[in-house]
Amino acid sequence: MRAQKRSHYEENRTTILEQRHEYYIGNRDVILKQGSENREENSAQNHEYYLTNRDDILDERRRNYVENRQVIYDRVNNRRQSISERHFKSAVFGCPNFVYPKIHNLGPLNIECQYCEAVHFKDELKSMCCHNGKLSHLSVQNEPENFPIALKNLFIGTDSKCNNFREFIRQYNNANAFASMGAKIEDIPGNGPYCFKISGEVYHRTSENIQIDPTLQPNSVQKLIHQPSYAELYVYDADTSIEIRMREPANAKCLRDNMITINAVLNDVSPYASCFRKLREIYDKELSNTRITGSSMKKVSLIFTRNLHDDQRVYNAPRTSDDIAIVYVADRDGNIPAELDFAVQPSNSNTLKRINMLSKHLDPMIFPLFFPNGDFGWTTDLSHNMNHATKIRNKVTVLEFYSNKIAIRRNHFNPLFYGGKLFQQYLVYADARYEANRMTYIRNNQKTLRVESYKGLLDHVNSISRDNKARVGNIFILPSTFVGGPRFMSKLYQDNMAMVRKFGRPDLFITFTCNPKWEEIKSELKAFQSSSDRPDLVTRVFRLKLKEFLDDIVKRKILGEILAYVYVIEHQKRGLPHAHCLFTLSNEDEIKTADDVDNIISAELPDRNVQSELYNIIITQNIHGPCGRLNPKSICMVEGSCSKNFPKAFCNETDVSTDGYPIYRRRNNSNETHFTRNNIQVDNRFVVPYNSFLSLKYNAHINVELCSTVKAIKYINKYITKGYDCARIGVQVNANDNVEKVVDYDEIKQYLNCRYISSQEAAWHLQDFPIHGQSHNVVMLSVHLKDGQSIFFEENQAENALRRESVACTTLTAYFDLNVSDSTAHQYLYQDIPNHYIFKNKQWVKRSEVSHHGEKTIGRIISVSPRNVELYHLRLILLSVKGPDATSFENLKKFNGQTYSTYKDVARVRGLINDSNEWHNCMYEASSYMMPKCLRSLLVTIICHCNPANPLQLFEDFKENMIEDFIQQGNSVEKSLKFCINDIKIQIQQSGFDFNQFLPLPNFEDISDREDNLVNCTVDRNNLLWNDLNSDQLLAADTILKSLVGLNSQECFYLDGPGGSGKTFLYRALIQKVDLIGKKILIVAWTGIAAILYCQVELHAIQPLVYP
Repeated sequence: MRAQKRSHYEENRTTILEQRHEYYIGNRDVILKQGSENREENSAQNHEYYLTNRDDILDERRRNYVENRQVIYDRVNNRRQSISERHFKSAVFGCPNFVYPKIHNLGPLNIECQYCEAVHFKDELKSMCCHNGKLSHLSVQNEPENFPIALKNLFIGTDSKCNNFREFIRQYNNANAFASMGAKIEDIPGNGPYCFKISGEVYHRTSENIQIDPTLQPNSVQKLIHQPSYAELYVYDADTSIEIRMREPANAKCLRDNMITINAVLNDVSPYASCFRKLREIYDKELSNTRITGSSMKKVSLIFTRNLHDDQRVYNAPRTSDDIAIVYVADRDGNIPAELDFAVQPSNSNTLKRINMLSKHLDPMIFPLFFPNGDFGWTTDLSHNMNHATKIRNKVTVLEFYSNKIAIRRNHFNPLFYGGKLFQQYLVYADARYEANRMTYIRNNQKTLRVESYKGLLDHVNSISRDNKARVGNIFILPSTFVGGPRFMSKLYQDNMAMVRKFGRPDLFITFTCNPKWEEIKSELKAFQSSSDRPDLVTRVFRLKLKEFLDDIVKRKILGEILAYVYVIEHQKRGLPHAHCLFTLSNEDEIKTADDVDNIISAELPDRNVQSELYNIIITQNIHGPCGRLNPKSICMVEGSCSKNFPKAFCNETDVSTDGYPIYRRRNNSNETHFTRNNIQVDNRFVVPYNSFLSLKYNAHINVELCSTVKAIKYINKYITKGYDCARIGVQVNANDNVEKVVDYDEIKQYLNCRYISSQEAAWHLQDFPIHGQSHNVVMLSVHLKDGQSIFFEENQAENALRRESVACTTLTAYFDLNVSDSTAHQYLYQDIPNHYIFKNKQWVKRSEVSHHGEKTIGRIISVSPRNVELYHLRLILLSVKGPDATSFENLKKFNGQTYSTYKDVARVRGLINDSNEWHNCMYEASSYMMPKCLRSLLVTIICHCNPANPLQLFEDFKENMIEDFIQQGNSVEKSLKFCINDIKIQIQQSGFDFNQFLPLPNFEDISDREDNLVNCTVDRNNLLWNDLNSDQLLAADTILKSLVGLNSQECFYLDGPGGSGKTFLYRALIQKVDLIGKKILIVAWTGIAAILYCQVELHAIQPLVYP
C-alpha cells in the first residue's frame, strides 16, 4: 500500500502540489489561525506539564548529562575543531584559508519572547527581558488605550510642534515634573551627537513646604517674589501654572501650545496632579473654616505612603490619587502616620525635601511625560510572578526591573523609545538608582566583607588618627567585588599580569569601536531619530557584534591559535562603547618578522579599483584627522602637535626592531588611493592600522596593533584596566574648636563624587552586560600565618567572632586539609591546586574528570612585602613545597626530621634563599607586574630592612624596569636614570638611612637640589596664555594666584573636569604667570602614565596612597 501511494505521488507530483497550493491560497487565513491556535494550545499544555513535573524533568536532564557528559563534550569539541580548521588564519593574508568576508549582519529583530512578547536578535539571550516569565506581570505597560492620545501624538508626530517637543523634551519634562533630579551635568566639548552625562552623587528633591497664594492670578505672576516650582505649580489653576512655566528662562524655546497640551493631559490623568489639587481644596476648606470659626488653623499634610493599596497583579494599571497619597488633617501637635515615604504640607517657608532613592514614587514624579498615569518605579517590595518564581530568591532587582522596562515590544507603545534626550536622562537616572542600591548594601554590610587584604589600609588610617590626636570614626571600604570600582580594576590588572607571567607578553592589541551606522541600528530607528536617541539598541547590537568578533579570533582562530586573551569595555566621551582587547598567540603562530606583520596589519589605503568596499570602509572608519600642520584646529591637537602622533612618516618597509609599537609600512605611492577631506588631501600617513578581514566584516573602527615588541607591557595592561577617572583616596579629619577630632575614611562617598555616568554606559549596565572578559579564571590564593587572618567583630562580640573564625577555612588552611585527606593532591603545588580543585564551601573539591575548566584556571598567590619577614618566607616555601610536607603550619617548619623556629630558617636550609639570589628572585617576580614607582619602593624596602649582600648589583639588574615611567614621559635613558636614583635616594633618606652607604654610585650626579628640577619656562610676555582663559578658567586661576602670593597662605586646590575642558591649558597659563612674578614651580604627576607637557619641563612622579 505504501509503495502504491509513493508511486502515485511521483507520477502526479506536479498536479498534487498545485492542488495543495490552491487550497492553501483559498484557505490561508483559516489555516494560519488554526496553526496558531494549535501552537498556543500545545505550548500551554507543555508549560503546564513542565510546571507540574518540573523537579522530575530537571532530575532526568541532570542524570542524562552526567551519564553522557564525555560524549557531549567530544561532540562539542569536534564541532569546534571542525570550525576552527575551516577558518584557521582566514584573516592572515597569504594563508590558504585567507578570504575577504561578507559584512556581518545580526539578522532581523524578530525573535519573540513567549512570556512578554519582547523581541530579540537571533543570537541574543532570550531571558534578558522578563527573565523567563518572572517579570511577565510587569511587562504589559502603556497599552494604547491607556496612554493619553494627545501626548502620544507629540512623541510620534512629524509636524513642527512635535519636532519642537522632541528637541526640547527635557525642558518640557522638567517644567512639568513633580520632583527634580539633582546631579552635575557634564558639558561635553566639541561637535557630535548629544550625550547626557553626569558626575558626582545623584539626589532627588521635591517641595516639602508649599506656599499657597489664593490671590495669585496669571496677570500677577511677574510680581512674584518666590517662584513656584515642581509640585507647587499643581496647586494653582492651569493658566497661572502655564504662565509661570513659560516665564522660566530655561523654557524660552518651548512652545506655549505644547505646554498647554502637556498640562491638560497631566491634570486629566496624573494621580499626582490630582493629589496636589486635593491638597489645595482641603487647605482652602480648612482656611475658610478657620476664618469663620476663629479657631486655629489645622495642620494639612499630603502623605505619600510606601505600601498603600499595592497589588502586584495590577502594578501597571491606571492609578487614582487614593493609590498614591492621602491628605491628612490634624491639630498642630498631631503626629503624621509613621508608614510614609515623604510628606508635603502648605507653609509660608520654601524648602525642598530629599526623596529616598528607594522610593517607588521617583519614576512618575521625575518623568511625568513617560509615566503620565502614575506608573510606579522600582521598589524593594516588588516580587516575581509566582508562576515562575524560584524558591531561593523571589524579589525583583533593580536591573531586572529596568531591563524589562527598556525591552522592545512591537505591540505596545513605549514612550521611552521616542524620548530622545529625555530617554538618555532616564537611563542615567535608572543606573544611578541601581548603583545607589548597591552602595547602600555595601555600607550596611561592612562587617561581612572579606578584610584580609585591608590590614595595611586600616594601619594607615590608625596612623593618621594618632598623628592628628584624633579617634578613628567611620571606615567604609569599597570591596574588590564591586564591579568598576578601583579595587576591582586593580584586581583585574593583577589577573592580567598573572596571564602574562604564564603565557608571555600579548601579541596583538585590538580596539573594536561601535559603529552607530550599522544596518541593525538604522533599521530600528524612526525617520526623526538618530542612533544617540536609542542607547539601548546601540549597546545591544555592539554586544552581539563583539561576541561574534571574539568568536572569530578565539574560536575560529582567524589570526592563529590563541593561548590567552582579555578585553575591557569602555565608553567614549560621547558615549559610544569600545573594547580594548589583548590576544596572546601560540609559539607556532607568533608574529616574528616584518612580513608576518604585513600579512595581518595594514596601515595603507586599499586600492579603490580592486577593493572598493574595503576602501570605502577604511576612509570612513580608520582615518585619523586629518590634523597636524594641515589642520591645526583639529580636536586632537595639543601644543601644536597631534596627541596621537599623526601624521606618521612615510616608510617603505615595516620595522619591528624598535622598542614599542612597530613602524608600519606606509608607502608614498601614487595619488590613486588618496582622497580629499575638508579640502585636505589624505594619504597613508593618516591611516589607523587595521586588519582587512576584520574591517571588511564588521564595518567599524578596528585598530589593530602589534604589541609583542613593547617592553613595558605593564603600561598596556594598566591602560586597559584604568577604570573610571577618579580622585585619589583621601582620609578626612573632621574637627572644629568645640568637637573632638574624628578621622573618617569613606571610599563609597569618594567613588560617588568622582565617577561619571553617560547614557550609553548606563544602558550597558542596566542590561547586565559585562565590562570585561578573559580567557582564564584567576584564583587569588591567600597567605597568612597561623591564626593570622584578619577578622572584624562588633562590640561585645569578640569571643563569638574568634570562635567562628577558628573553624572557618581559608584557601591556605583548606590546602593543608586537602594534603591530609587526598594523596592525589601531593603532586601539586599550592599555586597549581586551582587547576585541579575548586574552592567550594570552604574546602577544595576535586574537579570532574571530564571537566576541562581547570585548563583555563590560574592560581595567583597574593604578594607579600619583604618587610613582613615571616610571612614573606612562608610564601616562598609554599611556592616550592608540596605534598606531605605541606599539611600544616607546623609541618612547613620541618625539614629532614628537624623542626625550625622560623620560616626564614626553613627556607635557608631548603636552599630557597641565600645572599646571592633571594632578593634577586623577589625583584624579578615583582618586576613582572609592579609599576616602576612601586618597584623602586620595593628596592628601598629590601635595602633598608632586609640586609642584601650586594644592593648595588640588585640596582644594576633591575634599573631598566625602574626607569620605565620616566622613559614614558619622554626623557632620555640617561636623564631617566638620574631621576630614578634621586627618587631612591629620597626614599632611603626618609627611612633614616645613609644613601651612600647602600648605593655608592661613583658617577651619580645629585639632582635633588638642582634648579633643573624647577620649572624655568621661557615666556613670551606678548603672547601670554593667561589672556586666552575663559571666565571659568580665569576664576580658578585668580583664586589659586591669590593664595600663592599670600603671606602665610598654604592651600591645596583640586581641579576636576572631563577631558577637553581646558585643565591642561589652565595649568600652563598658571606656570607662565607664576614664572613672571619670580616664583618657582615643581610639577609632579600621580603616575608615569601621565604624559602631560607643561612648557617642555620635567614631570616627576610621586607615590599616592596605593589601594591594597
